[in-house]
Amino acid sequence: MKENKFIFPSPPVIRIEPASACNFRCKHCTTGLRMNKSLGIMQREVFDKIFEKIKHLNFRATVFYHAGEPLLNQNLFYFIDKMAPLSGSMKMVCNGSLLTDEKIEEILKSSLSLISFSLDGTTAEENNAVRRGSDFEKITKQIIKLLKRKKEMGSNLQVDISNVQFLKEAEPKKENLSIPAHLKEAFRDYLDEVAIKCYPAMYWPGYPRRNPEELDERPITNRCDNLESTITIRWNGDVVACCYDLTSLMVLGNILKQSLEEIWNGPKYIAARSALYQYKPASICKGCNAICKPKYLYPKDLIE
Repeated sequence: MKENKFIFPSPPVIRIEPASACNFRCKHCTTGLRMNKSLGIMQREVFDKIFEKIKHLNFRATVFYHAGEPLLNQNLFYFIDKMAPLSGSMKMVCNGSLLTDEKIEEILKSSLSLISFSLDGTTAEENNAVRRGSDFEKITKQIIKLLKRKKEMGSNLQVDISNVQFLKEAEPKKENLSIPAHLKEAFRDYLDEVAIKCYPAMYWPGYPRRNPEELDERPITNRCDNLESTITIRWNGDVVACCYDLTSLMVLGNILKQSLEEIWNGPKYIAARSALYQYKPASICKGCNAICKPKYLYPKDLIE
């Protein structure tokens, strides 16, 4: 029998969504714009059922993040520590607003390998305006507390700042952005202990497009790491195509009802890979920055 080229080994990366709800209303996020109809907090019993389905597997990395704020989940560190034996590294992304002194201790005592905080824009004022609910000064003070405590404990936790910048249309479309002055100043004593990574703002699948006719949706590649290497499990067990699908536009199965293997190499995943292989990606993949020419999100595109 001819081997099916669209069947892949078990995914090396697993993404688990502790919460799809968020306490921010970011203008560049479909969750912040209240477009996410799948809202909730992953319950402990749901996680335990998922764990039973995957405990025979090993992953290169586990990411605790998808469309919401992970620290809203009171069972988060139970999830993290339970996944640790199955995973080479453990990552979490959060907005930093819930980083209390108690959470700092929990983070540093947990099995996390890396925590990334989102602070956007090129000024503190822009961060607070775009990331509605954010308080740059308060959040950076708590991150610095984390860095100080990390040093005291001799922790190997990696701390990142993820900085999304909104390019002006007159600017060149550049991928290598410089670290904004306000971030350098805020972390001036810790620049050797925190990695600040800058990215241009991009369109998310499902984000309202002001000028769709200007967007080139032709794929420039027929391979996608998200469909070949990463499985994304939402708070309710739904498996979606990738980290860009914040609103469950393409549900490929539910791990509470099926095994990971049945979903990962099931008909929906195979169809999605096959379509992309033929340069005819599924509707959610059309125009995606992972396979097409990048589409930037300009300040004028932001929804109030």
